[in-house]
Amino acid sequence: MGKVIGEQEEIWLSIVVPVYNAESYLCRCVDSILAQTFKEFELILVDDGSGDCSGEICDEYAQKDRRVKVIHIGNGGSVTARKTGISFAKGKYIGFVDADDYIEPIMFEELLKSIKKCDADFIHTGYIEECPDSNNYIFEFEDGLFDLPQIEDREKFLTDYVLCAYKGRIRYSLWSKLFRRELITKCFLQLPEEQQLGEDLLCLCLCIMESKRILLRKHALYHYAVRISSLSHMPKEDFIIKNVELCHYIIGILKNYIGKFSKNMNQNICCYLVREFVGMIALVKNESIRIQCFYIKNIDRFRGMKIVLYGAGKVGQDYYAQICRYNDIKIAAWIDSDSKNCKFEYTEVLDISSLSKYEYELIIIAVKADGVAKEIENMLLGYGISRDKIFWESPSDILEDGLFMADKNFL
Repeated sequence: MGKVIGEQEEIWLSIVVPVYNAESYLCRCVDSILAQTFKEFELILVDDGSGDCSGEICDEYAQKDRRVKVIHIGNGGSVTARKTGISFAKGKYIGFVDADDYIEPIMFEELLKSIKKCDADFIHTGYIEECPDSNNYIFEFEDGLFDLPQIEDREKFLTDYVLCAYKGRIRYSLWSKLFRRELITKCFLQLPEEQQLGEDLLCLCLCIMESKRILLRKHALYHYAVRISSLSHMPKEDFIIKNVELCHYIIGILKNYIGKFSKNMNQNICCYLVREFVGMIALVKNESIRIQCFYIKNIDRFRGMKIVLYGAGKVGQDYYAQICRYNDIKIAAWIDSDSKNCKFEYTEVLDISSLSKYEYELIIIAVKADGVAKEIENMLLGYGISRDKIFWESPSDILEDGLFMADKNFL
C-alpha cells in the first residue's frame, strides 16, 4: 500500500472508489482523479474481491502516489465496498467515483470550494452520460441553494427534485455529489448490505432528510459510462421485485422522520419507481413489459431457513427469483407434480418422490388459488409431512401492491 497522508495533516477530501473486475477502465478512472487541480486529498480504492487484475492495478497506484490507499476485501457488493471506504475515510468531505467512470480535472476543486463557501451539507453537480451507442447527453441543473430548516421543507425538496417526473430532477447517484463526512457516514451505514439495487436512492433520501442546507451546481463535471450488461442477466420479474422492496425501504425511512405522511407523497414514491424500473427493463430486455408478478411479502421471516419450494408455475418462478437473492435462505429442492414439463436452464425441478432425499425446515407452496394450495397441502400430509412444515399464503401482486399502493392503503 502507499504511504498514508500524515495523521497530523488536515484532510479536506476523501474520494472512495469501489473496484470490482474493472481492469479495462480502472486506469482512466484513477488517472482522472489523480489529475485533480485540488491536490490534497486521499483516494481510497476498495478492491471488492476482484477476479481480474484490478487489485494489482490498485496496488501499483498506491506505490506511486502517497495519496492512494488500497483496501482488499472479499466480494460483498457495492454497499459493503462503500461502507468499507467510508469507515477508513479521514476527510471532512467525502466524494465517490465509480470505477468505470471518470471526472473533469476541476471537479472536486469546484465542489469543495462551493460547499465550504455555502456551508452546505452536500452539493450535487451535473454530469455527462456516455452511452454505448456513442451518444453523449449532458445533464445540467439550475444553480440553487436550499435552506431546509424543517422536516416539511426536506419532504418538499425530495418531492420536487428527486421523485418528480420532469427533466430538472437531480440524479440520485452518490457519484454526482460531495458530502460532509458526518452526514454520509450516518446515512450510508444504515443501508442493508444485501440491498444491491437502489442503494444510492435510499442513501439520498436519508441525506435529504438529515440536511439543513443543500446546494445544486449547474456544470457537468462527471462522466457517467452507461453499461447495461450488469443488468441484462437479471430476470425482469426479479428486477421489479427489487424495486418494490426498494419502495418499501424508502417509505420506512421517510416514516421515521415524518410519520404517516401524505397520500401524495406515497403516490409520488410509487410512481417514481414504476417509471424507473419499467424504463430500465425496456432498455435491457428490448421486449414487451408484463408488469404483474408475484412475490412473498415479509420474506425476512424465512431468513436462515432451508426450504423446499413447491410449484414451478408463474408464482413459483417468481418466488424462486426472489428467494435466490438471499444468501441466508437456502432452497433445498424445487418440486412440482408436473416436473417433466418444467425445464429451466438455471436449475432442475423435481418430482415429489424426490422430496425424501432432502433436509428442510419448511415447504413453501407457490400457487395463487387457495383451493389448489389446499389440495397440495392434503397431498403433502398424505406423504406424512407435518402440517407445521407446510406454508402457504396468497401471493402478493406487484400490480396491486406496487402501482396502486397509496390507493389501497397498503402503507
